[in-house]
Amino acid sequence: MSLSFMVGTPAVNSNICGEFHHFLTVNKDNNLVAQDWRYYRLLVENVDSIILRLDPQGKILYLNPFGERFFGYEATEILGKSVLGTIVPLKDSSGKDLQDMINDLLRQPEHYQCNENENICKDGKRVWISWTNKAFYGKSSELQEIFCIGHDITDSKRAEKELLESKEELEKNIEEKNIELLITNEVLEAERVELLRSQSELKESKEWLRILIDGIPDIICLKDAAGRWLIANQACRQLFQLTEEEYLKKSNEELARIHGHFSQVFLEGKEMGELAWKQGKAYRREQVIKTVSGEEIIFEVAKIPVFHPDGSRKGLVNIGHDVTAVKQAAKSLEESEEKYRTVLESNPDPVVVYDREGLVVYLNPAFTRVFGWTMEELQGRKLDHFVPEETWPLTRVMIKKVLAGENFSGHETKRFNREGEKIPVSISGAIYHTKEGDIAGSVINLRDISAQKELEAKLQRAQKMEGIGLLAAGVAHDLNNVLSGLVTYPELILQKVAPDDPLRKSLLIIQRSGEKAAAIVNDLLTLARRGTATEEVVNLNRIINDYLESPEFEKLTSLYPDINLMLKLAPDLLNMIGSHLHLIKTVMNLVVNAMESMSAAGTLTIETGNCYVDGTEKSFAGVAEGEYVVCKVTDTGTGIPETDIEKIFEPFYSKKVMGRSGTGLGMAIIWNTVHDHRGHIDVQSDEGKGTTFSLYFPATRQQLYKSAGIISADEYAGKGEHILVVDDMADQRQIAAEMLQSLGYKVTALASGEEAATYLEDNAVDLVILDMIMDPGIDGLETYRRISAVTPGQKVIIASGYSESERVREAQRLGAGAYVKKPYLLAKIGLVVRRTLDS
Repeated sequence: MSLSFMVGTPAVNSNICGEFHHFLTVNKDNNLVAQDWRYYRLLVENVDSIILRLDPQGKILYLNPFGERFFGYEATEILGKSVLGTIVPLKDSSGKDLQDMINDLLRQPEHYQCNENENICKDGKRVWISWTNKAFYGKSSELQEIFCIGHDITDSKRAEKELLESKEELEKNIEEKNIELLITNEVLEAERVELLRSQSELKESKEWLRILIDGIPDIICLKDAAGRWLIANQACRQLFQLTEEEYLKKSNEELARIHGHFSQVFLEGKEMGELAWKQGKAYRREQVIKTVSGEEIIFEVAKIPVFHPDGSRKGLVNIGHDVTAVKQAAKSLEESEEKYRTVLESNPDPVVVYDREGLVVYLNPAFTRVFGWTMEELQGRKLDHFVPEETWPLTRVMIKKVLAGENFSGHETKRFNREGEKIPVSISGAIYHTKEGDIAGSVINLRDISAQKELEAKLQRAQKMEGIGLLAAGVAHDLNNVLSGLVTYPELILQKVAPDDPLRKSLLIIQRSGEKAAAIVNDLLTLARRGTATEEVVNLNRIINDYLESPEFEKLTSLYPDINLMLKLAPDLLNMIGSHLHLIKTVMNLVVNAMESMSAAGTLTIETGNCYVDGTEKSFAGVAEGEYVVCKVTDTGTGIPETDIEKIFEPFYSKKVMGRSGTGLGMAIIWNTVHDHRGHIDVQSDEGKGTTFSLYFPATRQQLYKSAGIISADEYAGKGEHILVVDDMADQRQIAAEMLQSLGYKVTALASGEEAATYLEDNAVDLVILDMIMDPGIDGLETYRRISAVTPGQKVIIASGYSESERVREAQRLGAGAYVKKPYLLAKIGLVVRRTLDS
């Protein structure tokens, strides 16, 4: 039997009422059945779920009032129409063919007892429905109709999609839709459409209605006026672990005694029911129910009283809607908001949040730390005096992008801090939305890149110096080879010239000129960062005093007699590791520049001291933390314009008169020397008042070495040993050979590493002097490897016009001996050769 009483005219419904009366008079035991029928009909016509009947062709036989309101149709518009094209679209939003699904449902309804699919309302709105379907067959097993119960899950589907698509959607309020079953107190005025034909048909209709309420996921319980349980749907029975026999005709008090686990829930339910009766309308509240397994479920409970026309109690409808997921989503949203707030608070970069009008909504602590303003000062106000005038063009571009809904990142510009200082920043920005999807404002991240800019400047300077240094290194190497004759031959000839010979003066002039030229070459090597390899424990106070006692300083003071010298040397100054030669050259260059800047009169102050660098000051960005010794040279001269301070360390940059103040390498040599010693330079200058150069060098606790004293020529004289000189330059081979022969050695000279390796296969020598740079052919390192293969343990000295390089050190790690720098000096090479032979 079908539920055809659900639709019909008032007249027919009246006949049904008459038939119910007849049925109750004939069947004395059917009083409960008739009462159930009234509740069922009340439930079907007022439940907030969709009740739908389809014939075997998919045409709509019945749609309950809630379904009509939900889909927007009147009964006359939709009854008899195909479900496809009315409430089911041909295809869902993803393109899935729903026509095939409906056809398959009509063919095999048992495969679709429960399913979810997209539906469509009359106005075109797409909705998601969870369907419970039941097929009913005739006596010949032919399909008569399909009974469907639908539950709107559009909100949960939308919530799932929104939670997956965007974090920002977590900030939206989750729309809660509570399913409410409204039971009215109006007298049943509609009349039955069909006559009750038999008791079996009535029982069948009752079964259909039981399927209806059992298919609803909310817990539903119907009670009589005395509060006794009449009907409980499947969700309710499963929650409370009840069978129909256990709950039927029992009150909440009785169930509390039988089922102790839920006793408190049953007693609270009775109290809520009494409140609903007392106020004469639905009573609603949240209730937490703990299941037998220990899970806590949050229900939104509704107690709806139903009255007779005379105002007496008729029954109580109890509905519980599970809102646990909604509550958890709200909690997750709150936790997410807290998480993002924590992220902003802990972000090391300054962050400012603006609304659409550009008013400050939020500042994080890093913003206060970098720029100085606090949240209390700026919230709800515009951030005035923040953007430097010259940066407004780029700033307007960023504002335009944000207002257009675009994000941006990595724009480098500058912003003022509270003190008016310009701070270089890298700006990134994004918009944030209201829950309706409108642009609410912008979030701006301002990364302080002051340290980065400082390091970039240092890197650019270093790269520039390296490029120039490579050029200087090549020139220096060639000059060293040329200067060997100017330095070495006068020394050899002077040994043969009498002290009163007129040529002696000329030879000494040539020798000093060669030594000065060699000093310039050494400057070029320093510029190339290849001339400070010699390191020893030194003391800056001693270096400064050595320079002040030198002829160079004596000459300088004679040129500037009106300049006063003030020394403030720390008596407890720590030692450092460095090159005495290059450090004294650095002091000399600083003093010369200082005196030249004062010209006529002034005060030159040289200070030393100890300090500890912790890396917190911006000017020390990239400087390792630790103990340092400081040398400060201060003058009262003209000062350096701010625009020139960044250029003073560039090679050949000078504003002095060419030809009168050196080569223009002085400041570049200072820069290279300091950095080769892993130090740091700070320049403070006030134009028209003077300049202070502060040089920082890593300190050491090692003690100074003791001087070896003057060495006599007898200590490095030869004893006829055989020495092999290997050098690709003919004049260098000749110079080395003549010097060694003058010291009493037998010398063989070869032009390449290949020749040396071949020579040593058949000849023995006591010592090899090996040039490191030879071209063409193999260099000194490869030559040493081949020599070691031919004559293991062969004594070798490495020579080069460059300072000690990595390839020199590699040869020494393989077993080579000392390193000698060109141009050769008789005493130096003689001592090295003698010590190597005697070792």
